[in-house]
Amino acid sequence: TGLLSWKPLPAHWGVTMKKGFFILIVSIFLLAFVLRMGGVVEGVMRGMDAGEYLGLTTGLVTQGHLPDDYPGFGATYGDFPGFMVITGAVSLLCGINPSEVQAWTGPLLAGLVCSLTALMVYWIFQREDAALASGFFLAVFFGHATSTAISKPSVLGGFLFLLVLMLLLKKRGAATCVAASLAGAALIVSHHLSTIFLIVVLGWSALFTLFYSKKSRLTEAILVLGFTTFSFAFWKFGTHAFWERTFDYLFVPWWAILLVAVLPAIAIIVIEKFFFTLKNSLKFGSLPSPLLCLGIFCFVTVAPLVLFYIFR
Repeated sequence: TGLLSWKPLPAHWGVTMKKGFFILIVSIFLLAFVLRMGGVVEGVMRGMDAGEYLGLTTGLVTQGHLPDDYPGFGATYGDFPGFMVITGAVSLLCGINPSEVQAWTGPLLAGLVCSLTALMVYWIFQREDAALASGFFLAVFFGHATSTAISKPSVLGGFLFLLVLMLLLKKRGAATCVAASLAGAALIVSHHLSTIFLIVVLGWSALFTLFYSKKSRLTEAILVLGFTTFSFAFWKFGTHAFWERTFDYLFVPWWAILLVAVLPAIAIIVIEKFFFTLKNSLKFGSLPSPLLCLGIFCFVTVAPLVLFYIFR
């Protein structure tokens, strides 16, 4: 939505809602939840990996830890314990069977994602129709409904991904920074793909809006660098099978992927420090700025691969 608007996102949550609009936001959550609970009513264990997550959660509840060397189909699932820790903790605190907790977790989180999506669109565009269209579309969209009806780490990852973005839309005080950091840390240990999405979105949206605002983006650059560093550090030193089965089998080295991930942040720092006058001379809202961002994106994506094949 930030790219479509071609405007910097607002720095506060100072938006009031009408009572009727709030009721519709709640209706989005209920609709999304009911649609996704249909599969749970038909059968709690849905999807190829549902039993894998249940087995890991049950082992965590009964033994107090996840296995170091998981022999199941998803050998890397134990490296990201966020989903199992949350469902296991709820099971222990409430005295509910882990299978029941797991069955309800996906639909609940998916319903929250649909409602929060509508709220975020409303905060950005200040239009109720756009917000409701976004929320209701996501609630009934077949691809999202079927994938999030199965409780799994990616559902939690999608929720935390959206939560971090919404916290960053707020006026950044100490409490907001702490909350965003905690949500980001929970995302890193919960789902790798959602973490990669957040790195890409934060880095390239900050670089894109750099050419449409005179406000400095150094804070965002430092945020991206820190989040990316912690993510790769956890993948390298905090996981077992994930690093070996992912980065060791790629056709490019892990440092090339890290370089691509942090290049938007590095580009922001270089532009702010050495080309600030040139950046301010660009006409805001003109076509060359998006084309420049597109060119930078293509360059930083292809350049590491070219260097790798030259010097390998």
